[in-house]
Amino acid sequence: MSLLRVERLYAGYSRGVPVVRGVDLDVDAGRVVLVIGPNGAGKSTLLKAIYGLIRVFSGRVLLEGRDVTGRRPVELLKAGLALSPQSPAIFPDMSVEENLELAAWVVGAPRERVEEALDYIPVLKARRALKAGMLSGGERRLLDVARVLLYRPRVILFDEPTAGVAPKVADEVYDLIRRLADEGRGVLLVDQRVREAMRIADEVVV
Repeated sequence: MSLLRVERLYAGYSRGVPVVRGVDLDVDAGRVVLVIGPNGAGKSTLLKAIYGLIRVFSGRVLLEGRDVTGRRPVELLKAGLALSPQSPAIFPDMSVEENLELAAWVVGAPRERVEEALDYIPVLKARRALKAGMLSGGERRLLDVARVLLYRPRVILFDEPTAGVAPKVADEVYDLIRRLADEGRGVLLVDQRVREAMRIADEVVV
């Protein structure tokens, strides 16, 4: 059984004008599924529809066999589905550690998970006391990935995780995503660096 299944999904921002039209895909444990296409094709919209951020007109989203179509993001997060958005929100005047502590507190995750998340990303662990506003664009992206890991999701949706970051940091992001999948999670990835992203992908959806 797939961790995440999307069946004939139609979704959009206003009634009668679907942006996503009839999408079918499966994300299995241990696999990275890469979604590619030109700008404006609806890739990010697809992730938003799966995560309950926009209206689903028809079709279904199944999480480990359960129909979660249209459920609120907080419900999906508790059920094991997490989103790392294209423009992650951080608190620049708070330290790296404080940002993660706040994210953990919001969902009732134990404090130990902050250390668990930082262990995945040594560069952040070394800068845990630094204000998040002092991080580079790539490091802010890694901070958002650390935030996602606090929730121990079974499936992670990544929306353009390497947008605007240096090639070296992009490689670190890809390696981390591959590691997360290899540990048994399912990953649905939207990324514009197609050649590089295909290096870690098990399947490509166009």
